[in-house]
Amino acid sequence: MKEKFFGARDKLWDFDPLLIKCTRFVPQGKVLDLGLGKDARNALFFSMLGYEVDGVDIDESAVKQSLERAKDLGVTINAKVADISTAEIGRGGYSIILAMYMWQYFSRETSEHIITKMKNALSVGGVAYLAVFAPGDICFDRAKNDKDFKLVGPNTYRTEKGQWWGCQTSSRQTYVHSFTKENLLSLFSDFELLHCSESVDMDIDHDKPHHHNVLIYIGRKCP
Repeated sequence: MKEKFFGARDKLWDFDPLLIKCTRFVPQGKVLDLGLGKDARNALFFSMLGYEVDGVDIDESAVKQSLERAKDLGVTINAKVADISTAEIGRGGYSIILAMYMWQYFSRETSEHIITKMKNALSVGGVAYLAVFAPGDICFDRAKNDKDFKLVGPNTYRTEKGQWWGCQTSSRQTYVHSFTKENLLSLFSDFELLHCSESVDMDIDHDKPHHHNVLIYIGRKCP
């Protein structure tokens, strides 16, 4: 199964070690992946472990490829095309919600709204897993040097373009935004902190090898 999952990309990336750790304390149940991506690797990872997995992505081609990959692996994910910022995700139904590397496309206000929805959609004891491109990341350098982007707030740039860097957006305004570690700890102050870290990671998944400033937050919903 592992060889089929990775295929020719086996030498390029492996399972997220923090996700593996999460399986030790995430109760069996439902998983929600906000922003599946075209490889849906995190959704597929949990599906292979027997979790019921829901996923959303605004990119129709990403959802299509995710479903095709799940079928090829002999697992099931419930994937749909939806705008993360407006999608209904319910209350109290998920054991873990993943929201990884999609925050930069939303404003601070919208991002905080998504976090509120995540917190409400988790069951007690459920886990929130966020991965964020942190301030100082290459995407901020690109925005800073792009004449179409304007600085509109702390760690927030905005453009009127409908698309940017190949990511379909749900409105005419496309943002480059990031939380700081202090922001996330404050927004999840009512959660039990399981992990919070900042690092510089190499990305060899696309284009030439490059680095990203990464912020990871993992927290558990308290009773």
